[in-house]
Amino acid sequence: SLPTRGHFDLPSADEFMKSYIAEKTRLGKDIPWEMPLGDEQAVKLPLPIIGLNFPKSATLTLKEFFSCGGLTAIHTSAQQGRIAICMRENLLAGNAPLHGCNYHKSKKTRKIESIDFISDIGTQFPCFYSSLHEGGLEAIAEHYPHATIMLVTRNAKSWHRSMSGWGSILKHWQTRCGFDGNLNHTKSDYWHQRWINSPRKKEDYWIDFYNA
Repeated sequence: SLPTRGHFDLPSADEFMKSYIAEKTRLGKDIPWEMPLGDEQAVKLPLPIIGLNFPKSATLTLKEFFSCGGLTAIHTSAQQGRIAICMRENLLAGNAPLHGCNYHKSKKTRKIESIDFISDIGTQFPCFYSSLHEGGLEAIAEHYPHATIMLVTRNAKSWHRSMSGWGSILKHWQTRCGFDGNLNHTKSDYWHQRWINSPRKKEDYWIDFYNA
C-alpha cells in the first residue's frame, strides 16, 4: 500500500551518526567499524541482503560496495532476467521471492554462486515494488526471516532532481503504478488530494512521497 504520511523533518546523515555513536558510547557498546578485522564478534550481516531503496538512491553504489567486499552482488537483473519480475511472479505463485533468480554464474570463476545482495528490485513493466505492493514485504519476511533488509535514502530534493532527469520513470509511476494515490485502483485520500493540489511539476508531491 502507499506509505502513510510520516514525520518529514528527518536528521541529516551527520546528525544521525553523531547521535548513534553517542548512544553506543553511553551504553558501553562497541562501534562496529572500530572493531578489529578478524574479530569473531565483528558484525556480519545475515544473508541475503535485500536493498529496498528506490531508484537513484545508491542502488548501484551498494552493489559495487558489496562486490568489493567479496559478495555476489546483483543490481537490477540476474542472468535469469530482471529480479523484480521474478519476485512478482513468485509472489503470485506463492513461491519464495527469489525462487529461480537467486544464483549467478561468475564471470571470473565461471562457477554458479548464490546471490548475496540484490538492489534495484522494482519495475514499471509491469509495475511491482516489494516495499509497496500488497504481500511483497510479508513474503520476504516469511521466507527470509533472518535476511538483512537495507533501505538507504538520500536528500529528497536531490533525489527528485535525479529522477526527473532519468527518462520517464516518474510518469510511469503515475500512469502505470498508481503512485499518484491510486495504487491498485484504490484511492488513498491523502495522497490523491496531495497529487491534485501539487503544482504541475509535482516536485513537492514526489519529495513527500519519497520521505514517507
